[in-house]
This record gives sequence, C-alpha cells and structure tokens, in this order.
Amino acid sequence: MEKEKGLATTKSQDIIQQENAAESLLALAIKQGTPLETIEKFMDLRDREEKRVAKIAFDDAMAKLQGQCPVIAKKKQGNNYKYAPLDDIVSQVRSLLQECGFSYRIEATMDVDMVIATCVAVHKNGHSEKSSFTAKIEKVVSKTGSSVRTAMQDSAASLTFAKRYAFCNAFGIMTGDEDTDARRNSIEPKQRNLINDLTLAMKRNGAKDHAHAIEIFNKLTGSNATKYPENNADAQAWLDLLTSSPQYVS
Repeated sequence: MEKEKGLATTKSQDIIQQENAAESLLALAIKQGTPLETIEKFMDLRDREEKRVAKIAFDDAMAKLQGQCPVIAKKKQGNNYKYAPLDDIVSQVRSLLQECGFSYRIEATMDVDMVIATCVAVHKNGHSEKSSFTAKIEKVVSKTGSSVRTAMQDSAASLTFAKRYAFCNAFGIMTGDEDTDARRNSIEPKQRNLINDLTLAMKRNGAKDHAHAIEIFNKLTGSNATKYPENNADAQAWLDLLTSSPQYVS
C-alpha cells in the first residue's frame, strides 16, 4: 500500500483544555477510590464526547474550507484543452487547508486490473473522513493493436487519475477553466470545427469509424454514449472527457 502525507497540524487549545480537564477528573476519581465500573463508564463517556466535539470541529472547518476555496484553474495543456494535475491542485489549496486545520494522506492499493486511491482528510482535533476512487487499468493500444505504454505506465496513469479525484472529493474541491464561458462562446463553426478535431483524436486512439469511436469513447471515459457528436458543443464535451482520461492518447 502506498501512502502520501501532507500538512501536519496540531490540536486546538480548546480540545487540549478539554482533554486536560477530563484527565484531571479521572485522576481525582481514581484517588477517591471510585469503583472500576464507574471509572470505565466515565472513560467511555469522555471518549464519546471527545469524538463528538472533534466531529463538530471537522464539519465547521470543512464548511470554512469549501466557502473560501476557489474553483481550481486548469493549467496543464492537453489536446487543445487544459486540466488540473494533482500537484497543481494541492499547491493552490495547501495554505487554505493548513489555515482550516486539515492534513491529509493518500493510500493506494492495486489489484489485477484496478487501482483504488483513498484520501484521508484529517482535522487537527482528531476527526478524519475517507474518500475513495476506483479506476480500471486499461491498456492503450495503437491502430495496429500494439501497446502504446508499458503495463507499469498504464497502472501509474490510472493511479494518478484516481488520486486526483479522491483528493478533490475528500475536500469538495472543484476544477474548471479560467475562462470557460468565453471559450465556449467563441467556438463557432466558421472559426473552428471541433467535430474534425474529435474525429482526429478518436483516430489516434484506434477508432475506425463512428460506431467504433463510440465504443472507444465509452471505454476510455466510462460513459454510455450512443450517438456520435454532430455539433461543436457535443464534440467539445467529448474532448473534455477524453483529455481527463488517463488512457487517452493525445
């Protein structure tokens, strides 16, 4: 199992004071000869209260984070489109995560044809929550049927993809183009034919015709498309999904 860690944090003073007060009461109870059964009940109540308070602090911090976190800009250039790699996302939210008292770790496991990335979001007061994302490892082949990448590269690409989504889902982070509306509105048939761009892109990924392109598109993106795009808007939607897939050949 692979693990990544980030942003070490410490407990808040309020939680530390509560823990110290609880420990003082426990010590007093032991000193006064309180029955063991009563002490065990007290310890159980103390533990439950600490968890409850830590969960409230976690939820409050998450609300603050999501209220202040901007939509993350996609800066990595793909096939005429941009996307946000995990390291770019982390660099843009690192200071905000730390300000809100969060740290995280990413755990990764691999099966025969699957990778599972789990992001554990940890708040400084002790509460943590997990978000997992599973991605299928698929070989990318050329028109001749030969592998484009090694098996290790296929696995690494899928794992990177899964880590990015697990991390974003754990903290409710959204990604988007810096000028999405302007870009979409500027694409007109006379200026650019995205259907031609899509056709070329699908051919690079082994498509022989539209029916075959639909099959490859669904395999690469996990979609259930039944019709090949007939306009720029639909073609752009396909391209956006394709460039986000780790198996896509740009």
